[in-house]
Amino acid sequence: MIDLEGATASRTYTLFRNAILADQQVTCVYEGRRRELCPHIIGTDKSGDEAVLAWQFAGESSRRCRNGAA
Repeated sequence: MIDLEGATASRTYTLFRNAILADQQVTCVYEGRRRELCPHIIGTDKSGDEAVLAWQFAGESSRRCRNGAA
């Protein structure tokens, strides 16, 4: 487990960390939509909340892809 300023990382943070280290994708539900992601960077945002930078390559989205695909 990673220690973030004395607090233990959440299960989700640990899942994303392990996926990055193993070069694996993550399938999840975010904002009620099923998504398939390749996580690249994990850390914390300016307010100290856990955050992930990931590339969504499949699944649902609230808007259209940049190339116009559904």
